[in-house]
Amino acid sequence: MSRESIESHKAEFDPEAAVALLKPFLYDIGEKVLAIQSSGNMAVETKKDFADIVTRADTLCEAMLTAHIRAQYPDHRIRGEEGTDVKSESPHEWIIDPIDGTTNFANGMELFSISAGLYESGEGQMGVMYFPALKKFVYAIKGKGAWVNEKRAAFQPTKKKLQDSLISVGLKRGTEKLFEPLRARSRNVLAGGSFTAESLWLIEGKIDACVYSGATPYDCAAARIIVEEAGGVASGFKDGTINLNDEEIPIILAKSPDLVRELQEIVKG
Repeated sequence: MSRESIESHKAEFDPEAAVALLKPFLYDIGEKVLAIQSSGNMAVETKKDFADIVTRADTLCEAMLTAHIRAQYPDHRIRGEEGTDVKSESPHEWIIDPIDGTTNFANGMELFSISAGLYESGEGQMGVMYFPALKKFVYAIKGKGAWVNEKRAAFQPTKKKLQDSLISVGLKRGTEKLFEPLRARSRNVLAGGSFTAESLWLIEGKIDACVYSGATPYDCAAARIIVEEAGGVASGFKDGTINLNDEEIPIILAKSPDLVRELQEIVKG
């Protein structure tokens, strides 16, 4: 793609219009997903191991969302957790998680979402998360803030210390030893089984930070944009770097840089 074509393509993309198109579409997908959940016919299969599962709802969501994006933005790149890989020279890339919290979903729980993040030359431009069972549509556009069901989401400045904070964690195998120091130095620790659901807790002010030792690009592509636009901080374990080309991403989301620094001391320790 020539420089002129890329510049023209950039000018054509309107994130507010993209959100407006996605909202009713995700509502429709959400109804189909809930129907699958209530039917009990999940068609659960394992992927890498017994704890890594996929359902027919995951594959349906990814196929429908990919088709929607390709119809609206045929030149954009797309990658999805269940194998979608639409290549392009476009600076725009969609990173989609058809169902984040698949185990929760397969067990009849409400803590799961459909999410998509849109990046331009590696910079987050827009994030959308829809929680069908909770009826919550969450989104952010770079420079224009974050929203939960049309209500502005914004963190208030805080000097809260970790010892006064409620946090959530998701620990991959081999990093379970992190739980003890995190629990010892925080007010309490929760585990929701869904990175996007726990990000929603943070965005809504119900927790103060979220620590995941092995998030995937699909888990965090939308959530980190939304948290940052709400005034929070997204960071890697060692420094501020988050590389969405890595297969696994150790990530911290928090209300303040001070909380990030305290948590980094623990996870690096």
